[in-house]
Amino acid sequence: MHRIAILDDWEHRWADSPSTDRLRQHAAVEIFDRHLAALELTDRIHGADILILNRERTALDAAALRSLPNLRIIYNTGTGLPHLDTAAARDLGIQILTSPGATAQSVAEHTFALMLAAFHRIPQLDADVRNGGFTRPIIRDLHHKTLAVLGLGTIGTRVARLGQAFGMDVVAWGPTLTDARAEAAGVRRAADLIDLARRADVFSIHLRVVEQTIGIVDAAVIDALRPHTLLINTSRAKLIDRAALLQRLTRGDLLVGLDVFDQEPPAPDDPVRSAPGILTPHVAWMTDETWERFIRSGIDTIEGAVAVRDRL
Repeated sequence: MHRIAILDDWEHRWADSPSTDRLRQHAAVEIFDRHLAALELTDRIHGADILILNRERTALDAAALRSLPNLRIIYNTGTGLPHLDTAAARDLGIQILTSPGATAQSVAEHTFALMLAAFHRIPQLDADVRNGGFTRPIIRDLHHKTLAVLGLGTIGTRVARLGQAFGMDVVAWGPTLTDARAEAAGVRRAADLIDLARRADVFSIHLRVVEQTIGIVDAAVIDALRPHTLLINTSRAKLIDRAALLQRLTRGDLLVGLDVFDQEPPAPDDPVRSAPGILTPHVAWMTDETWERFIRSGIDTIEGAVAVRDRL
């Protein structure tokens, strides 16, 4: 009988989902709702042959993988794997499964939540009314604004389509974006990253973190953003040169919509906490619907992989 260990189920989504019962039909399932420290981890899941990782909450290096002799399958919710030594897993014959596209709709919607909250000043207005005020400042439309999308993958394409629905002028650029792909998405392709930044009223980042994209939004890109541009990042903090961003924020002419940070949570004295705009605590992906997609697609994928391995 297979033994499955599910780590870091902090929100009890696996524990409470009826879909998890499918796994219990052909496996012994153990769910951990708290984070296991390294020494405890390998002891508690030593016999597991299938491991489910929730996001990037537990890191597994080569030593940790070698300490799990029965492990044959890892399923990770989401597609980012900076916490996992994939080369070591491959050498050990461990199959890695992910859930591509599961967060796309949630992150795209949250991107527009940040956009609307910033342009319509919703947090400030809500606080003002609740505190007895009724100040009515001039706010801004998204209609006819230029939405610059950095990275036209699954999420970036959804963001572009939402922008078009709002009547925005959408332009995109990415390290691998071709004219044909841009045309297929119905957007214009910028000449380069600086050109993309110069055009933006809203500059929204939707790239994966790989060696070539770390710090891709550097000082030159940030300086190219026009005054009062809204810079949105719902991807990863490493895509932005932090020093350059903090330097630009001292000018007071840049808005941000940030869901990701270099340190999570940011330190109490982190100057990004006082940046003008909207800050949310890395929740863009974390909806009921995304969790259910993670669970259902994960179970489907695991069942398929187990069936193949059991036939071998």
